[in-house]
Amino acid sequence: MSLGISILYKEPSKQPPKMFSFMAVFAPEVWYYMVLIQLALGVIMILVGRLSHKEWQNPQPCIEDPEELSNQFSFANSVWLI
Repeated sequence: MSLGISILYKEPSKQPPKMFSFMAVFAPEVWYYMVLIQLALGVIMILVGRLSHKEWQNPQPCIEDPEELSNQFSFANSVWLI
C-alpha cells in the first residue's frame, strides 16, 4: 500500500481518423478565406496579364505580323501558378 495523492483518469478511446481530418489544422473560416484569396489573386493575375503588353505573344512565330496574339494567363493557369 502506498500513501499519497493519486489522480484517476480514463484514457481516451482511439477512434479511426475521418476522411478530412487533415483539414482540422485550421478553422473552417480560415479555409474559406484561403480559397477566396486564391480565387481573387487568380482574377487579379488575369487582369494584370491582359493589361501588360509584354504578356501577349505570337502563337505562330513564322508569321511576323499576326492577326491575333495569345496570352497564357487563363483562370486555370493563374490559379495553378498561385
